[in-house]
Amino acid sequence: MYGVHKVLGIEGGYRGFYARNTIPLTPKVVNDIHKRGGTILGSSRGGHDTSKIVDSIQDRGINQVYIIGGDGTQKGASVIFEEIRRRGLKVVVAGIPKTIDNDIPVIDKSFGFDTAVEEAQRAINAAHVESESIENGIGFVKLMGRYSGFIAMHATLASRDVDCCLIPESPFYLEGPGGLFEFIEKRLKEHGHMVIVMAEGAGQELLSESIHANDQQDASGNKLLNDVGLWISQRIKDHFKKRKMAINLKYIDPTYMIRAVPSNASDNVYSPSLHTVQFMVQWQGIQASQLALLMEDMLTYHSGG
Repeated sequence: MYGVHKVLGIEGGYRGFYARNTIPLTPKVVNDIHKRGGTILGSSRGGHDTSKIVDSIQDRGINQVYIIGGDGTQKGASVIFEEIRRRGLKVVVAGIPKTIDNDIPVIDKSFGFDTAVEEAQRAINAAHVESESIENGIGFVKLMGRYSGFIAMHATLASRDVDCCLIPESPFYLEGPGGLFEFIEKRLKEHGHMVIVMAEGAGQELLSESIHANDQQDASGNKLLNDVGLWISQRIKDHFKKRKMAINLKYIDPTYMIRAVPSNASDNVYSPSLHTVQFMVQWQGIQASQLALLMEDMLTYHSGG
């Protein structure tokens, strides 16, 4: 179709261009991948060597490159395109926004996000059942969300069982009037139980101040986050122990479970529509583009000639 005779999958992220073998992506190979979780190609942090990547593209005779990933990955795709253009190669580069956190600017939804929110419901429901089953029960769920709380907030809105949702975009404090501890005590006295949902990036500044954490980074340059969920859970227990008020807190961390499941029906419909439009865009000869869903309309942003 579209004159494409061979499709290769690059294993292990950017370094796979020059450090690993490729996988032929035939219809038989990809026939049922939508029924699996994760990625058949694998992923990695770092490994972006622009010169080696473009050398590999040139040596293999590749003329279309589709790069799936978040902010860092798309920045890398832009650099690759600039190097391809500098060399005068006839290669199309397409960036396909993909992040479980759904925090890429401009787009409304990244594929996989609906699946993650749906799976998060299981953890929230378990927390709700546990909290209801014992006096002064607190169900505490930590979800993904490094710099944004889209998963936590959407899961909270969908659940309707959550009393408190903590996200990076909305700073909070623990003690004093209007603090988290005061809210928890008020809620327990009124209802006898409650559910808290927290994005992993929320409250990081509180933990850093407490333990004097170092600003360590991973291979992609992202700041390594401390487990703020466990820390706040312990702070809650310590606070109410001092108050001589018995509580029963159950901490649930489904962080990686929510992105390891097969995609749901919504994402199974959304993803093919993305790749169909993207192929049409490249077929028309646009050299660099990025495809996204914005306000329920399929839009394509392109740069270069």
